[in-house]
Amino acid sequence: MRRPRYHVRLIDEPVAAAAGAGFDLTGGAGGFVVDIGGGTTEVAAVAGWRVVRAQSLRKAGNAMDEAIVQAVRAELGLIISQRAARQLKMTLGVTGGAEGWAEAVGLDAAHRTPRTEYVPGGLVATALEPIVATIAASVHELLSDIPAGLAEDVVRGKIRLAGGGALLPGLAARIETAAGIGAVLVEDPLRCVVRGAAEMLERSGKDKKKRAGPGLRQ
Repeated sequence: MRRPRYHVRLIDEPVAAAAGAGFDLTGGAGGFVVDIGGGTTEVAAVAGWRVVRAQSLRKAGNAMDEAIVQAVRAELGLIISQRAARQLKMTLGVTGGAEGWAEAVGLDAAHRTPRTEYVPGGLVATALEPIVATIAASVHELLSDIPAGLAEDVVRGKIRLAGGGALLPGLAARIETAAGIGAVLVEDPLRCVVRGAAEMLERSGKDKKKRAGPGLRQ
């Protein structure tokens, strides 16, 4: 019995993110993407389906959640879960949120009993600041090192933010300020890399058919 054969192809995550973000990478065209996942943030300039410059940071969504957990316990004496921290992150972000506060439920650190607390937006923004500043600094550093031929593509295409962490309120504006060029959140940022990988595989299949020629097609 013949076993099915599978072909495995490794692709660079920043390239997949760029493709999923809507950049047209054919003909050597390029763009700049910041992919903020759970464990890492990938900052990259790509062109022609390859990575030109890139940095991988161990500062991403999980680190943001943990920073909020620590800050809320230290300042308010409340022990909250990672899920509660994530909700505070997405509600308040680096701007403090529309209301300037958000409700969180956790355990009183002293008495170990449940209680509700109103968490100030400034507390969350302060907790997130070191991580956001690191990401912004990496973007600025990488932009200063891209080839001159890629500069126009980056400026015209803007910095595109992908991954779950890109949904952080105020992040796009913060990166835009640090970079000096536009920064936008991509459509459906959570599925950006998967969408880009699917597009690359589809393109690879079409290229193989073209190389095979009409006489070899079944």
